[in-house]
Amino acid sequence: MSFVIPNSNQFSTGVPGAYYTPSDFTVFAPGNDLPSTQSSDIQPDDTIVMRLMLRRNPFTTDTKPKGYIKPQRLLDLSYEKQIQFTQSLNQNKLESWYGASDSDIKAVTSYLELHNAQDISVNNEQRTVEFVISYENLRQAFMSEQPEMLFNLSGGQLFYYNPNNYADSYLHSSGEGAEAFANAIIGSQIVGAIPPKATNRVKSEATGEQGYNYYPSEIADIYSFPSLRESAGGKGVTIGLVGTGGNMYDLLNQNNAFDRYLKNQGINISKLGKVTSPNNSNGDFGESGMDYSIIRSIAPYADLIVSSGGYLYDSYSELIYDDRIDIISSSLSDNIPTNAYLNKSYNELFRMERYAAKQLSPPPATKDPAITETYYFPRASQRHGLQTVIHRYCQ
Repeated sequence: MSFVIPNSNQFSTGVPGAYYTPSDFTVFAPGNDLPSTQSSDIQPDDTIVMRLMLRRNPFTTDTKPKGYIKPQRLLDLSYEKQIQFTQSLNQNKLESWYGASDSDIKAVTSYLELHNAQDISVNNEQRTVEFVISYENLRQAFMSEQPEMLFNLSGGQLFYYNPNNYADSYLHSSGEGAEAFANAIIGSQIVGAIPPKATNRVKSEATGEQGYNYYPSEIADIYSFPSLRESAGGKGVTIGLVGTGGNMYDLLNQNNAFDRYLKNQGINISKLGKVTSPNNSNGDFGESGMDYSIIRSIAPYADLIVSSGGYLYDSYSELIYDDRIDIISSSLSDNIPTNAYLNKSYNELFRMERYAAKQLSPPPATKDPAITETYYFPRASQRHGLQTVIHRYCQ
C-alpha cells in the first residue's frame, strides 16, 4: 500500500483537479521539451538534493502548552500584538509550539534513512528537511509502485512525471513507516541535481552554512551545455580573455593542484591548448583565477590569448582586432550599470570594431542624439576613433 505525498506534483496548477502538461509551458521554458522516454544522461547513482516541508505540530499526542495560541488566531492579531507574543517566546518554545512535532521529524528522518538518504538536515524553525539521495534510492522511496515515472532534466531543472498522465505524477511513500511519513509532509521541492563528484558538503568559513562544491563542468552538465565529447573540448577554437592577470597555470598549479582539478573533470592535461599572454601571473587569485579555471574546464583544448590589460576599452579592442580569436570572454566591465551611454559605447565598440577587423563594409550608422558624428574605425586610426566615440557616448 502506498500513500500520496501532498503537493508533490510538479504539474499542479493550484486549482484542484487541474494540471499542466509540457505543451502549456512557453517555448524554451523548463519543462517545455520533456521527452516521453527516460534519458540516458541520468544514471542510477547520480544524486539530487530534495527539500520536504513539514506540517506544524498538530498536538495529536501532546497536550497543548499553557499560553499557546493557534496559528490562524495568531495571524488574526494586530501586528503589534503578534510581535509582543512572538518576542515573549524563546527559541525552544517557537520551534516546539509552531515548528514540526518531534514525532513527525522522527517519522520523516527514519523513512529517509531507511532509503539511504544522505546529509539529512532538519530546520525546525522553517519546518524543512533537506537531504541528498540517488535516483535509484529516490525511485525506491517514492515511486516503487509507479514504474512508469521518468526523471529528466529540462532547462537545468529536474522533473519527475508520468508521461501518459501528468495528473498522476505525485510522489508516494510505501512500506515501513510510509503512512506516518506522508502524514507529516505538506510539500516537496527538488533543490538541484548533482553529479556524483559534487556530493561532498563543504562549510562556509564566513557563514558556517553547509553547501556543495561544483566543478564548472558539473554546472555545465546541470544546464545541459554540450559535453567535452560533444564540443571536442574547444579544440580548434581560440578564445580571447580580457584583462586578467596573465597565464594563471603556474600560479594555480602549485603542488599540482590545478592538474588534479582538471583531471577530476575527465580532462587530459597533456592536450591543453596553448596560452599566449603578454604578462605573467600577478598573484591575483580572484577574478583572474576564476576566469582561467572556468575556461580551462569548459574548453580545455582551446587556445587562449590574454589581453595586455590596462584601459578596459583598449583590452577589448586589442582582442577584437586579433584575427586569430573566435570568441571573447570577459567578466570585466565598468561598474556603472545604470549609465545608458556607457552601454551604448560597448555596443558601438563591438559593432564598429568587428567590421573593421574583418575588413567588411561598415554597418549602417547609428543615429543617436548623444553624438553629433558617426565614426568608422579603419585599422590605422583605431585608437583615436574608438576613444573619441566612447568619450562622446559617456559624457
